[in-house]
Amino acid sequence: MQPMTQAELDAVPADVLADVDGIVETAARKGIRTFGELGLQVSAVVDGKQIVDVAAGWADIARQRPVDSRSLFPLFSATKGVVAAACAELLETGALSLDEPIAKLWPEFAVAGKSRVSLRHVLTHTAGLPQMPPDTTVEQMCDWDHMVRALAAMAPMWEPGSRVGYHAYTYGWLAGQALKLAAGTGEDVATLVRRLVCEPAGGTDFWLGIPVDIEDRVVSLVAMVDAAPREDMGLFRLAIPAHLDTGPEVYGRSDVRQACLPGAGGIGTAAAMARIYGRLAVLDQRSWARRAGQVWEQRTDTVTGRAVARGLGFWVSGSTEAPLGPPLDGGPGRFGHPGAGGSIAWADADLGAGFAVTRSRMTAVGWNDPSIVALVEAAYSAVRRHRSGGA
Repeated sequence: MQPMTQAELDAVPADVLADVDGIVETAARKGIRTFGELGLQVSAVVDGKQIVDVAAGWADIARQRPVDSRSLFPLFSATKGVVAAACAELLETGALSLDEPIAKLWPEFAVAGKSRVSLRHVLTHTAGLPQMPPDTTVEQMCDWDHMVRALAAMAPMWEPGSRVGYHAYTYGWLAGQALKLAAGTGEDVATLVRRLVCEPAGGTDFWLGIPVDIEDRVVSLVAMVDAAPREDMGLFRLAIPAHLDTGPEVYGRSDVRQACLPGAGGIGTAAAMARIYGRLAVLDQRSWARRAGQVWEQRTDTVTGRAVARGLGFWVSGSTEAPLGPPLDGGPGRFGHPGAGGSIAWADADLGAGFAVTRSRMTAVGWNDPSIVALVEAAYSAVRRHRSGGA
């Protein structure tokens, strides 16, 4: 991607549907002018009201098409929180059980030492199946039936529950197949997630498999240029093989964008994600969705090498053992999930708010990138000003 000219820097496009005194718009423009972002969206919902909805920059690398509030961004693992919310809905009704073996729903899964694997194991990344099936191709990754058959035949790498290891991709098929079988409606996973989570929240611009006729709304990704080599990262490369890695080479493909990939393949707007988390933030604290946003697991992750405070499918605040940094830090009440490269969405139950930041320029530090931290701070400032009557 070529550096921007001064004229381009001076004319960074922005779409502002909601903001508080221009706080977030200013931070978004600075992210592009100072930090080298290409395209961004920032959104915040408080008590069901969209009080921040800002988009800035360009949707394409040639900088011919401005980002607007309807531009769709690949969300990578930020997808996991939305799928977790769908599981929480079925836990609420009793259709899913946290600790019963998944094999009760999915008999084929009981082989090779997996008969004890439960939904708790999947959502806390302790199931022992972080590894992708050997020699999986991109085309096979897009084939739901192939992937669930392959995972059902595999043996876990450790006794379920005994270790933590980020199920970067496999989480999606494991949680998704349990969700699909528990629902018993014949709906596919994308339809279930839409019905259980997106539609009740008004976040219908979140997709597990983008419709062909709106694919032109998806932004171009800028690959990581500052990432350290991962060839020798052991378990990480079993979880995300190099030829299936996050980035434009794989996730810029139409077949990948159109496939249902509940581990890391969601595509959507920041506004949709903020609406989804805004709804979760105000649910009764006794609900499964809110209980899922508490600390359930915080041991060191054998895939990523770091301790992560996890709930049931979410990264969560409130842990002294595994602090996560902003925005998922501080006391209990914040929960969400980041995605590769830096997009992130989360709920803040104390504020009754849902937030999301999407970006197209991927960096190794991701959501800890100074430009994203500044956007998070600006969004919080806007929400707090709104809460205090400043808007």
